Amino acid sequence: MSDNVQVIVATIAFGMGIDKSNIRFVMHYDLPKSIENYSQEIGRAGRDGQLSTCITFANLDGINTVENFVYGDTPEQSSIETLIQHILETQQNNQWEMQTLALSKLTNIRALPLKTLLVQLEILGAIEPAYSYYAEYRFKLLTDKSALLSQFNDRRQTFLEQVFSHTKFNKIWAIPDLDACYQQDQLERSKVLAALEYLHDQQLIQLESKQMTEVYHVNINALNKPKLDESLFHYFKDKEQKEIKRIAALVRFFELDQCLSRMLALYFDDTNVPEHCGHCSVCRGRVAKLEYSTPPTWPSDNEILSSLQALKAHAQSQNIKLSIDSLCRFLSGMTNPLFTQLKVKQLTGFGMCETLRYEDIKQKVIAL
Repeated sequence: MSDNVQVIVATIAFGMGIDKSNIRFVMHYDLPKSIENYSQEIGRAGRDGQLSTCITFANLDGINTVENFVYGDTPEQSSIETLIQHILETQQNNQWEMQTLALSKLTNIRALPLKTLLVQLEILGAIEPAYSYYAEYRFKLLTDKSALLSQFNDRRQTFLEQVFSHTKFNKIWAIPDLDACYQQDQLERSKVLAALEYLHDQQLIQLESKQMTEVYHVNINALNKPKLDESLFHYFKDKEQKEIKRIAALVRFFELDQCLSRMLALYFDDTNVPEHCGHCSVCRGRVAKLEYSTPPTWPSDNEILSSLQALKAHAQSQNIKLSIDSLCRFLSGMTNPLFTQLKVKQLTGFGMCETLRYEDIKQKVIAL
């Protein structure tokens, strides 16, 4: 931001969070996720009105990767059904507590789509967020306790001494008893945590928190609605197909033979633009055609069948039956909580079709 660094290599987060007027270049190393993303990301450049250059290095090699992010975030209907049943079985007095990692493993839904699913249940009135809390904190002293206390005035020393008096100091990690702090010395939880976070920021302790627990109110009648899992699954499939179409639209955009600046503006219903900008690649007479650097090739049917049989046998040894989508995700090299549990990356064949597109892989598996 101070012009001390001239080049930044970043994820797409750069397009979301940087508001710097004199960015001269934005270069995409691969295909953006969508036209909307592309527009936002190149919009970082030239905000001071001076000449700026946006270059996209792209071919079709990465299209399967972009699409796989979409397919990988679509939960299976059986996973959605597992979630609904879990809420019904574990709620008490219409209140349900959950920890994201544990729930992700139970349902075989990755964390981000799991949060999306919970939001959909909230929209449908089946659950309502109440509050959240960390179930456990611990810290490690990075300096001697007396040296740490000596850095503060008497009032703060007394406060920290009270906190430490309700802390179990083990060989390495210390565990504060936040309930005892309040019950015996009326030290509010928020103030104790603020103090520990300050010590962490000052590198006097190393503070860790874990087991974030989120609490929801539950509407049992709404959760018991017939075909709720089917309805939610159709929501995700519809979302999936819209994202895939957006990716296809992006490829078509880069291959247009009309002014890209104008076509980008028209995509967002902005008609107040000239026919030719004069500076895009099309206006300079360089129409793009996206191709594969090396056309992807299929393993033999026998290789695919052998790998899938080994995967099925490995899963069955743990009493797990895999769906068609799970088989396809294995061949695509996608990960999910179930695959982590089964350690499928160690199996021959994981990702053997990773250069191929998911829908083509699925048609192949069904045919086999």
